[in-house]
Amino acid sequence: MRDQAPRGSGRTDQARTFSAREVEVLQAVADHGTAVAAAEALGCMPRTVEVHLGNIRRKLGLPTTLQCVVHGYREELLH
Repeated sequence: MRDQAPRGSGRTDQARTFSAREVEVLQAVADHGTAVAAAEALGCMPRTVEVHLGNIRRKLGLPTTLQCVVHGYREELLH
C-alpha cells in the first residue's frame, strides 16, 4: 500500500487521497481483470469491490475502471 508522499517519480499528491484498501482493490482489479475475480482474491463480496471502485472513479473524475487502472500505473500506485 502506497499512501506516502510522492518520491519525485511523477506521482501526484492525488495518491494521498486513496485509502490503502482502495489501492489494494484497484491492484486486485488490475491483476484479476474483473470485480468478481478481484473480490474472490481479496476474500470479500463483489459489491464491496464495486463500492471501492466507485469511490476511486469519483475521486479521479474518471468514468471507467480501466481509466482508473491506467491512471494507477501512470502514477505508480500500482505495480
